[in-house]
Amino acid sequence: MRKLFLFSFLFLFSLQTISIQTFAADQLEEDDVSEQTEEDSVWTKVKKMGTKAFEQSKEAANDLGEKLEETKEFRESSRWTVLGNYSLIDTWIPSKYGIGVAYIPSVDTTWELEYLRGSVSFEFFIKDLGKMTDERLTLLRRFYSDRNSFNFFTGIAYHSFSIHLGDRLTSLVTGGYVPSVDLITIKTLGVTFGLGNRWQLASGWVLGADWLSIYIPLKTLEAEAPYISSNASESGKNDVRDVMKVIKRVPTFAVIKFQVGMSF
Repeated sequence: MRKLFLFSFLFLFSLQTISIQTFAADQLEEDDVSEQTEEDSVWTKVKKMGTKAFEQSKEAANDLGEKLEETKEFRESSRWTVLGNYSLIDTWIPSKYGIGVAYIPSVDTTWELEYLRGSVSFEFFIKDLGKMTDERLTLLRRFYSDRNSFNFFTGIAYHSFSIHLGDRLTSLVTGGYVPSVDLITIKTLGVTFGLGNRWQLASGWVLGADWLSIYIPLKTLEAEAPYISSNASESGKNDVRDVMKVIKRVPTFAVIKFQVGMSF
């Protein structure tokens, strides 16, 4: 009787265990399916959002492209343009900035007056060590011909370059006998030419980029180096003379000059 009871108990216990295991397995399977379904749902939403964003970006790019293709028409209806300029890569001093004013007599020609300036101060650890300044004033003409935005330009330019030594630096070098001094001052006149794109929107906004421009100095208007007349060493004076020759004679270039402005 006791054996029968034990066998019955073990049999029922086994059935209960199997039921629990089966239920747990089913529950885990349901959880896995639920999690997989949830992951699929999230991934589907992400894909839909990505596809929608891509389509919207593509549509916006197409709309902008169509508007830029109307640049020639908008340029024809304008007479003046005011621009802010930023020259990313430029000889002697990069990151020049400035302003430009353009007159548009016809759809295929633009006359432009542009001023750019860049400077570097030598004040890393000690104030008033000095400053290097590079300025350029250019009168140029852009030729579009029958093109929409692409243009060639050429003109004349006035270039001014100077290096100023501050009181602190001259005091360190000369023991206080020489005050602040203009190490180099060079002014030249030359020609410039290059190529770029300029787009105009219906709202009047103008976007442009001069991809490459070259300046060739032709005439030296001024070349002074008070430092050469100071009590500095002869080797230092010769170095200054060499620098002056390079600045007066070597052509300079600018790469990727951005322009943003308004036409009216």
